[in-house]
Amino acid sequence: MFFTATCPAMGLQDYCFPFIFTLKFLLLVGDRGVMENKPKPQRRSPRILWRTPVLINWATQEGGQLRERAETEIVNAHGGLLRLATQLPCGQRIDLLDPNSGDICSARVVWSRQEKKNLARAGVELIPPSETFWGIRIPILQFS
Repeated sequence: MFFTATCPAMGLQDYCFPFIFTLKFLLLVGDRGVMENKPKPQRRSPRILWRTPVLINWATQEGGQLRERAETEIVNAHGGLLRLATQLPCGQRIDLLDPNSGDICSARVVWSRQEKKNLARAGVELIPPSETFWGIRIPILQFS
């Protein structure tokens, strides 16, 4: 897809650009038509693609306990992205159990979405952060 863009500040007038380039260009251009150099926010720990099973325990509003198997997709020392069958409510406190090591870590659901009938994803924050919970060592980065 092509369209014509005019940007006198960049010396560009009536050129056709591929749509993706133009979209990226428009997202980078500030109010005055000048490229902005905004630093990316630094992560507190690196993200790692890591698939491993995990058991999730949580309490229902009625006081019952539920348990479900899940699988990680992306992890870091501060949390991870989980794939599971049930959509968890945001803010829900959960306990994560690593079936390989028996380690238990508390977490809070910070993001959740139902993808399909039996597929949901949830972003969780570990309380407290852990460099080793997921079965690999993930360093917590120190910023000055």
